[in-house]
Amino acid sequence: MTLLDARLNKSYTIKLVHKDTEGGGAISRRLLDMGFTAGTQIKIASIAPFGGTVLVNMRGGMVALRENAAALIQLEDTVSKAQEVRQCVR
Repeated sequence: MTLLDARLNKSYTIKLVHKDTEGGGAISRRLLDMGFTAGTQIKIASIAPFGGTVLVNMRGGMVALRENAAALIQLEDTVSKAQEVRQCVR
């Protein structure tokens, strides 16, 4: 699932950031520089009603991303990850 598929007021963990093909990878480099790295916890604060931007709460701050940048961020549901850990412990 990408950041574009995420639901409002739900927490996720970043799985990976895909490399963008346009601009020689400038968007993905910028995302990594801003702190969108694997394992980072994020929460979706707001989604524009007709697309355009996604507001993300992460590392104590808010970041607004355009759709083309949000599509590069691969997420995994924090709840499902916690369930996997519980099953391994049993």
